Amino acid sequence: MAVACTGLRVVRGPDWIGRRQDGGDGGVGTVVKICISSVSDASSDDCRLEDGTAEVLWDAGRKGRYRCGKDGKHDLRLFDSAPSGGYHPGVVCVECQAMNIHGIRWECKDCRTDLCNNCYMEGRHDLSHRFFCMPFPTSPRMLSPQRSGSMLGMAEGIFNGAKVLAHSEWNDKDEHGILPGAIGCVEAVRDDAGGQRRGVAVVKWDNGTRTTCRVGHEGKVDIYCVERARVGPYYPDHLPVLKFSDTAPSTGPGQLTLGSLVQVADMDLDVLHLMQNGHGGWHEDIAKVICQVGEVEFFDSVTGSVYVRYTSLGLTMQFHPGVVSKIHKFAVGDRVRLIEDRHGIRTMMYTLGCSDAHLEMFFGLIGMVLDVMPTHNVNVRFGDLITILHPGCLTLSEPVDTLDDFYAAPDPNGNVVPEDDHLRTGDSFSPLGGQSEAQDSGEWPEFSSDHFKSDSNAETVSTEPSIGEASWNTAGVEDADGTLKMGMNTAVHWSWQNTSS
Repeated sequence: MAVACTGLRVVRGPDWIGRRQDGGDGGVGTVVKICISSVSDASSDDCRLEDGTAEVLWDAGRKGRYRCGKDGKHDLRLFDSAPSGGYHPGVVCVECQAMNIHGIRWECKDCRTDLCNNCYMEGRHDLSHRFFCMPFPTSPRMLSPQRSGSMLGMAEGIFNGAKVLAHSEWNDKDEHGILPGAIGCVEAVRDDAGGQRRGVAVVKWDNGTRTTCRVGHEGKVDIYCVERARVGPYYPDHLPVLKFSDTAPSTGPGQLTLGSLVQVADMDLDVLHLMQNGHGGWHEDIAKVICQVGEVEFFDSVTGSVYVRYTSLGLTMQFHPGVVSKIHKFAVGDRVRLIEDRHGIRTMMYTLGCSDAHLEMFFGLIGMVLDVMPTHNVNVRFGDLITILHPGCLTLSEPVDTLDDFYAAPDPNGNVVPEDDHLRTGDSFSPLGGQSEAQDSGEWPEFSSDHFKSDSNAETVSTEPSIGEASWNTAGVEDADGTLKMGMNTAVHWSWQNTSS
């Protein structure tokens, strides 16, 4: 599914009920307004829209509103993301050699090579291969079916050779001497002045003048067709449907709502520049908040922009919905693990002025949230160590039911406790000839220090007699009350005899 925002070029979707409002199957249009929150002002144009819908101005000249996930229905598919900032820096089309693919990127699942949208739709590369579809660089990858055997359509609209009229909503047409009823011919669809691709059309009018007209740039359309032009074939069922939740655009895992925690993704600054066009633009404060934690304050029901409040910086900022990603809002007592993205962790920890070097010992282990700060950063305990973490570094862990959940993780050398030797909650074992019961009280497991003996290394504890032994990332620390807490900080070697029946 694709993030809904103004400027996107679209075609009819799987649940289409608009008859010929789009000019017929294959007709292309532009999203000019979306509604993602309730509007109570009866004087506002937005009162005509329902939550979860988008308003589209079709190249054929008609306008309508369409469902983008409302009631589980999808009337629209994304045809081109380039006018809204779809741009993939450093990605080259393997067929036409186009640099920095603009619009939808198609990555071959089998070959790990990339195609631009034109080459994909023209049937370049092996038709039996399946591709991942990515409208924006921050989009989750969506696997499409094989092109071999898939239905083909023909896209038509404002493309080279189309005959057009000035739209009534084009306020500047008089300044260019464009008289009512004047017909023009589209000579080219090209980049706008801000660098966004395919956002404007160059039109030559009957009087010989040439003008640059918006076709998605700033979420506006200045012209419509009296004679559509064909741009080429496309695979309708391969295009992502347009969707946002009842209150906000979809942004990867989960949906944004008021109060959601988010961060601006660590992406190429050129991409940020382009995607911010029509969504507050680029300014220096954006660089300050990359990977900082903010809170969604409100949504713009016209452009689809997300407004994020950064309390610690005293800033509220406007963003393209594809720029921000949702962060889980943790609570005291949550069981957590570090995410696997080490580069991402390094970047997020840098925003706290901290190194990530000390976190290596915690990968694969379960921690507990002890405190959530006003900045939304969290204090997490891993065994006997407490560390401050950016919330984006963490993911929720499954509930802890057994000692396996604490100790079945590999140590820094890759060693893992043998599965058959795990102690489970309620198991009896016989250290030093006595019997005890493994307990899980919601805290770290505790045992009487009388049950253990130390070897020549003061940091190592062991039990006798034993039927198995293992080493992993734990530590035995004896409290003043004589309780031995099995933490998770330094390597400890211990063994036991499981006497459970």
